[in-house]
Amino acid sequence: MKHLHSLIVTSEAYRMRSSGGSEETSNLAIDPDNRYVWRMNVRRMEAEVVRDSLLSLAGKLDPKMGGPDLAVAEAEAGARRTIYYHYSNQDRIAFLTMFDAPSVDECYRRASTIVPQQALALTNSSIALARAVEIAAAIDREVGEADTPEVRAAFVASAFERLLGERRLLRSGLECEQALIRLREVFAADKTPGKPPHLRARADLVHVLLNHNDFVSIR
Repeated sequence: MKHLHSLIVTSEAYRMRSSGGSEETSNLAIDPDNRYVWRMNVRRMEAEVVRDSLLSLAGKLDPKMGGPDLAVAEAEAGARRTIYYHYSNQDRIAFLTMFDAPSVDECYRRASTIVPQQALALTNSSIALARAVEIAAAIDREVGEADTPEVRAAFVASAFERLLGERRLLRSGLECEQALIRLREVFAADKTPGKPPHLRARADLVHVLLNHNDFVSIR
């Protein structure tokens, strides 16, 4: 199958953009449903890719190849790629079931859905919360931990590129920087021991970006 895979991924159709630019308005008028494949269809990340992406962005993904099945109970704290965890009707990673994991009863076919439970999983699951803190720490090591306007702007720019694969827009970047200031003030009023308020604010901003549609979309 490798030859076929190579042919597909190097084809012009496979490498087309998912968004139609202004020069492609005529295509949109003729074929709004993209039946003739004049652009790439936006699709959701597979369940396994969502978990692996969280680990990879945090710098925690274990790249080791091969080995026996791993117990599902280890998946929440584990760093191996998701493909190595045992998967059956009885043993499933709960986080993945929200993101259209393959159906054991249907020859591992997948559905593609967009449902509220996916946002709830990225908001409330311990996997997403823990990785948000680690991703923020990784960006801190890159841009610095100083609480200055320049470092805040650099943090937001890096977070956008890492998590969403795009450069921040001026308006959204300024809104995120202002959000960091407001969150810092909230955490400063909280006397719970822990990281400095501005670093806790950064982890919260990363958590918000993980819930952005572009994080779980492949364009």
